[in-house]
Amino acid sequence: PTKAVGRRMPQGYLEVRFFDRDGRLTASPDHPEQYRPDDGITLQAFRICDRLERLAAFCAGIKIGLSLPGPVTMTGYAVPPGRGFRTHFDCQPNFVLQVEGTKRRRFSARPEVAWPPLTVAYAGRALELTERYPSLKVTYPPDETDFEEQLLSPGDVLFLPAGTWHQTESSNLSLSLTMTCIPATTADLVEDTLRGSLSRLESWRSNVPPVLPHDLRPGRLPAAVKQFLDARLTELRRQVRSMRAEDLYASWLRRTATFESPLGRSLDD
Repeated sequence: PTKAVGRRMPQGYLEVRFFDRDGRLTASPDHPEQYRPDDGITLQAFRICDRLERLAAFCAGIKIGLSLPGPVTMTGYAVPPGRGFRTHFDCQPNFVLQVEGTKRRRFSARPEVAWPPLTVAYAGRALELTERYPSLKVTYPPDETDFEEQLLSPGDVLFLPAGTWHQTESSNLSLSLTMTCIPATTADLVEDTLRGSLSRLESWRSNVPPVLPHDLRPGRLPAAVKQFLDARLTELRRQVRSMRAEDLYASWLRRTATFESPLGRSLDD
C-alpha cells in the first residue's frame, strides 16, 4: 500500500486512510508516503487498484469472467501486530487475499442478513438498518460463540459473503488485499431502464410544481402537486407494464462492460 500512496493528492479514486489502535479513523501523517507501522497505526489504501495497473487488470478480469454488473475494486491494508478491525459485516461480498504476514480472522458460519442494504460496524448502524428495514432484525454486538476461526498465511484466500460477521487481528505485520464485488441489484437495472425511458418526456425532467409555504400543511397534498404526481404515476404504471426482461438485459449488459477506473485505457486489452 505504501508504494501506491505516492503523492498527497493521488490520482483516481484512491483514498488513503489511517486507523488508530482502537480501529477508529485518525489524522493522516504529514507525509503519508513515509508511513511506518511501528506506531501501531493501520493503513488502508481504499481502491488501491486505481493506481496499480496489475490490480486494475485483475479486477477487470474478475468482472468480465463472472459477468458482474457492479464494480469490482480492491483495497490494500497494512496492519501492525496485534491490530485489526472489530466485529462487523459488509453489504457486499469480499475476497480477502493475504499477501505478507499472518492474520487471524473470526467469522460467522453464515450471513446474519442475506445481501444487507447497509454495512453494520456498531450498534447505531444496526439500529438504523432495523428502523429503515423492519423485516431485517440485527442486534449488535452479535453472539460470537459459534464463530469460526481461520489463520490466513501468504497466498491464502478467504471468501466472505455479504452480511457475514467477521473480525480481524494480525499475528505480525500483515499486508493484505480485499477484493470487493459491489452488487448491482435488479432494482438498479429497473431504475436505469425507467429513467432512460421516462426522461424522454419533458414532464419527467421538470420540477414538481412550486408551492408557497402557506399552502404546505402536514397531511394535505396541494392540489397542483397531486394533479402533477397522479399524472406521472399513470405514465409510470404504463411504462412498467410495457417493460420486458430484454430491456433490463440491455442495462445489465452496459454495466458489465463499464469500468470505474482512471486506468481504463490499460484495461482495454
